[in-house]
Amino acid sequence: MEKDEKWISQERLKKWLKIFVIFLAVMWVCTIISKSIYVAQLPRVQVKTLEKKYIEHVVEGDGIVVAGGEQAVNVLPGLRVSNIKVQEGDLVEKGDLLFGIDLEDLSDMISDKEAELTKQRMHLSDTQFNQILESQKKEIGILWAKEDYESAEKETAVTVERAKQTLAEAETDLHKHLGTPIPHTSDKDRENAWLDYNQWKQRVYDLEDKIAAKQRKIEELQEQLQNLEVESAEKQQKENMQAGEGEKQQKMVNLSSSGNRRTAENKKLIMHKNLPENMKLTTDGDLTGDKELTTDENPSENKEPTTDENPPENKEPTTDENPSENKEPTTDENPSENKEPTTDENPSENKEPTTDENPPENKEPTTDEDAAGDKAPTNGNPAAADKNSTADSSSNPDNAIEEKKEALRQAVKKAKAELTDLNNQLTDLNRNLVSQPDYSAEELEYDTWQQQKSSLEDAVQAAKRALEDASFQREQTLRQKAREIANAEVVSPADSTASLYELEIAQLQEDIAKLQAIQKNNGLIIAEGSGFITKVQIAVGSRTMDTAAILLTDAAAPCQFKCSITKEQGKYLNLGDTVELKVNGTSTTGSAKLEATVDYLTEGAGGYDIICRLPQNTGQPGAGGSIRKAVQGELHNTIIPIEALYQESEAYYIYILNEKTGILGKENYVEKIKVRVADKNDIYAALEAGIIGSDVQIVTFCSGTLKQGASVRLVE
Repeated sequence: MEKDEKWISQERLKKWLKIFVIFLAVMWVCTIISKSIYVAQLPRVQVKTLEKKYIEHVVEGDGIVVAGGEQAVNVLPGLRVSNIKVQEGDLVEKGDLLFGIDLEDLSDMISDKEAELTKQRMHLSDTQFNQILESQKKEIGILWAKEDYESAEKETAVTVERAKQTLAEAETDLHKHLGTPIPHTSDKDRENAWLDYNQWKQRVYDLEDKIAAKQRKIEELQEQLQNLEVESAEKQQKENMQAGEGEKQQKMVNLSSSGNRRTAENKKLIMHKNLPENMKLTTDGDLTGDKELTTDENPSENKEPTTDENPPENKEPTTDENPSENKEPTTDENPSENKEPTTDENPSENKEPTTDENPPENKEPTTDEDAAGDKAPTNGNPAAADKNSTADSSSNPDNAIEEKKEALRQAVKKAKAELTDLNNQLTDLNRNLVSQPDYSAEELEYDTWQQQKSSLEDAVQAAKRALEDASFQREQTLRQKAREIANAEVVSPADSTASLYELEIAQLQEDIAKLQAIQKNNGLIIAEGSGFITKVQIAVGSRTMDTAAILLTDAAAPCQFKCSITKEQGKYLNLGDTVELKVNGTSTTGSAKLEATVDYLTEGAGGYDIICRLPQNTGQPGAGGSIRKAVQGELHNTIIPIEALYQESEAYYIYILNEKTGILGKENYVEKIKVRVADKNDIYAALEAGIIGSDVQIVTFCSGTLKQGASVRLVE
């Protein structure tokens, strides 16, 4: 029993410890969230330290050229002129009558002014009541603007948090994809593979071309050998016929031989048509081509080998049956100049009997291996034909033909051996096949990987842009709401309506007093000084304007330049100082630029009035101009931007940045420091030395309203 109670107490203790730990964790999370919200609401500030600079002051002012000694006669505007006693150029003395005012119209004006005075007093009362009502509306607007700010802050915080989660998920997917790359063959390896394939392919093409050429050569050699066989058989048949028959039979044989010859010639013509363009077939059945045996290969062009040393001219082959030297043939089928070859009575080794249908012109032996033993071409010369017949009769034709056959057989055998070697080389190449490179599957897989990578990168970029947009939208929304609060809290624009009505009332009262004074003087306007009338700006029957009615001036006095400067500029300009003066002239005189002296300096409304005397005959009344003077200030070590300086009444102060420890840790706050200004211009201000240190951070910009001790957030 005691053990059970002890176990129960231990379990309760563990439970309370867990609850306490969870409570501490919740408190820590709440603290972090509170600190983040607190820091986000703080105004943002920028700071600078003291700088060392010169402060330069430039005095500038625009003015006008006025006539020296000019006077103006002014009256209230709106008065009707009844008469004018002077004109331009008249000299008047003090107290002289200048012009008169209509009294009846003057009385009406006094009545109108009094009625206007009553109306202005009523307007003043209404304006004061409306100002009180506008103040109440302003307080309600401030309350509503603060409620809108709090609602916008909560909504935008949720949007930013969702954008951060989306970005984290997109980046995780991209890292996973980049961690599983696929192999990719480099461009150099692909180039080497294609080079090996193209080299192998080119070798195959070269061997195939050589095999085809070698086969054509073998066919040509075999055809030449076949032609020699046919030729040899025909000659053997002719020789047998000559040995056993007489003249009558010889004629019949000639006729038969002529027919056979035509048949053989027709066969050769058909073969000639089927040969390549660079090969020719002679009447003897030989092939002639690019390498045929020409007369250049036989130094003696028309000389044939003969058994005797007689010259070949007019020499004809002789037989026992035809002993005469210049005997003509019995047929007219093939006439020649001095001699005709006989039919078959004296056959030569390599010479066919000629007819009109197949003359033996330019006949040459054409074999690639050996052209020896063949007869030379006759070129249509009967003497040459005679010489060939004699040479053939004295040589052994069977041996020459057999030598040519043997040479052709050896050439065919050699060509077949070379063909076999080429085929073996082609077989070896086909066995060592080089496959055509194909990277389509690899490219497809790589492109798919790259597309997926691009899609994931686009998703990351889209998530980043969404986060940036959400953050920017939050900042814009909160800034807009803060501006609405600031606009609601801003001091109402200065409304001087009531003051204006008061001024109008005072002005009406003054005008009524002046009109009553003129009425009391019977409407007469007199001169208050003496001088020449330079200009009359009124007419009889018209009303006076708010400008001078009459101008009085001394034409002998030089012109003057008059301008105004601010009170701040007046500190750097004294009476008698030299300034740079620019006077605008007319189109004929042009502009004048000169140095002038400040002859008159007086304080005016909101600044100082300056008058500079111009040299004689310089300037023209009414012309504009300007003055300028640059004053170099002192070198100060305590220069701050003019934006960091604040003024309250006549006192100046700045805000500096300090650090303190708050309930949520260290934080920055601003402190208001009163300072004295030694010098300043429109850009910089110099503080008196010793007020603040050189390393003190001075606030130059704040996104909100600065207050003493207010916590802020420092930004770059």
